[in-house]
Amino acid sequence: MFDKSKKTIEFLSDKGDSVLVVPMDQIKDLILDYKTPVNPVQVVPDQYLLTIRYKNNEGTEESIDMTLNTNNCREFLKITAAETGKEIFHKCACCVF
Repeated sequence: MFDKSKKTIEFLSDKGDSVLVVPMDQIKDLILDYKTPVNPVQVVPDQYLLTIRYKNNEGTEESIDMTLNTNNCREFLKITAAETGKEIFHKCACCVF
């Protein structure tokens, strides 16, 4: 969940409880890659992995990985880039996003 007023990204559990809050100014980078190796007969992979690298309150670098499927990937990446103000590095060179 993006909170512009607090300038944070809040990660919620399946029950809606807050699990992790990352200040947007602590985000180092956003990296998109294939989650699984691409099958040669697949034109587009089924899932992607978005890695958010950030510094925690102690200054240590940490990361969180999010699995995105082809149905929600494009829209989620647009929202993430707009909300964080960060460019997403596409590790998969042939990425269609």
